[in-house]
Amino acid sequence: MAPVFWLPFAPNEVWRSVLSKDAPFLLTAAMTGSTFGSVKYRGGEVEVCHANYQTEEGSLDEGCMARETARFQKRRDQKQSRERLHGKAVKKVDRQASMGATIVGVNNVKKGGTFYAQQWENLDGTNFNYRQRIEP
Repeated sequence: MAPVFWLPFAPNEVWRSVLSKDAPFLLTAAMTGSTFGSVKYRGGEVEVCHANYQTEEGSLDEGCMARETARFQKRRDQKQSRERLHGKAVKKVDRQASMGATIVGVNNVKKGGTFYAQQWENLDGTNFNYRQRIEP
């Protein structure tokens, strides 16, 4: 059985980690208002982050998330998982609010990490529908 690296979530924080070469897979907590980032270094190491910040009023602090993830070459923010489905705009705000993603990563020591988003929709609080895999 291959080990899996778990990248957690916490409100108003950014979780960062350099992926271990012995953990070929990565999973994140649900991303409904977060930004995921990854960067590959010359030595082949891959660093990842899961950032989530809110303003005092309770809305997403996209400026803070952008600053915290700026050094990561690849980023996926919440808009990519909530505002589009199969290439088309999701126009209803209430439907956007029910959508999110989980990041699944494959860490290849020679090539670096490849990260996919599994987009899902929360239908009623307990039932979820898988919608699509979003390529890196």
